Order: sequence, then C-alpha cells, then structure tokens
Amino acid sequence: MEENKKKKSFFKSKLFLLTISFIFVVAFVTAAWTGVLSNVITWNDNVESPLVLTGDFESIVPHNLTVIDTTLKNNADFDIDTIVEISFNATDSGDEFGDPFGGEFETLAIGMIIHGVGGVGACTSSPYHGDFYEAGYCYWNANYDRSFTGIVDGIYYVQMGDGSVPILAGETLEGRLKLRFSEFALGNFEVEAKAVSLAEAQIL
Repeated sequence: MEENKKKKSFFKSKLFLLTISFIFVVAFVTAAWTGVLSNVITWNDNVESPLVLTGDFESIVPHNLTVIDTTLKNNADFDIDTIVEISFNATDSGDEFGDPFGGEFETLAIGMIIHGVGGVGACTSSPYHGDFYEAGYCYWNANYDRSFTGIVDGIYYVQMGDGSVPILAGETLEGRLKLRFSEFALGNFEVEAKAVSLAEAQIL
C-alpha cells in the first residue's frame, strides 16, 4: 500500500513537472510568434548629392589664359534651387584679395550656354545683361566689383546664378570659365568650385 502511494506521488510530481515544462514551451513559442513575423529586408548605400559638378581646374596655368569647361547636372527627378560658387584663396603670407578689388586677375569671365539665346544682341540685353558673346557662350566679366562677385574674409568669390531660376530635373547646365592671373598675383592660390544651396551661399 505504501509503495502505491509512493508511485502515485511520483507520477503526480512528474505530471506537475511536465505541465510546467509545457507552459514554458508554449510561453516561449508564443513570445517568438509576437515578434517579427517575416524575414528582414535591409538596404544600405551612400546617399550623395543629386547635383554633379565637373570642371578641370587642375589645368590652370596662372599667367596664361586658361579656359575651363564646366557642367552641372541635376540627376534628381525634381528641380533644385542652387548657385555655383567659385572661390579664390591666397594661402601664403597673408596676401589677401581686395586691394585693388579684382586686381589679381588679368582676365576672369564666366560664361554659360543659354538655350534658345544666340548672338551678342540677346546675350547683352535684358534679362541677361552679359558683357560679351563668344562661341555660343554668354559671358560676364568678374574681375571687378559686381553683384555676383565679392570678398569675404580675404577670399574672392564669384557666383553663377542667383537661385531665382532652378536647375530642372535631369537638366545639364554648361558653363565656361576664362581665367588669367595678372603679373601682380604671386604666391600660392587655391581655387574651389561647388554648387551650394541659397542658404549656404556667401552674401556678397
């Protein structure tokens, strides 16, 4: 009789342990089911600016006339307000730009192909007011004080565009820079070109 009681007690204990184990298993499985219900799809890539600016500024020969062709392409599917800003920085001996204004340049002119506009008459009249027309490009002289040139902290800036006309989705703008330093420009200079937002553009 005593032996039967021990067997029943043993089986009850086993049954209790099995029941507890089953509860834990169900709880574990249930916890797994309430998490992610599918495979995980991930994406990892560099997000770069949709504006691509090209130009061979390495080809500058200081006291010779250098002509640099530039392009600015909008790879986005939306229009972008932007200004192309070119800066000239004298990096040695504190030789800053500004006295006289633009005196470091014998020639500094920026040109653009304006589609639908051809000839000197259209280039130099309203609304473009260019200074001269040559080989399909309308040019503006930038080697003296103008609305699109300026000196900020000893750095000479030239801006192409005022942001009022955006670069259209998929559009490519074609520009040309004519540059020749004067005989008075000596030392080390850095030239940088970039497309910036209206908020980041220097106030000239």
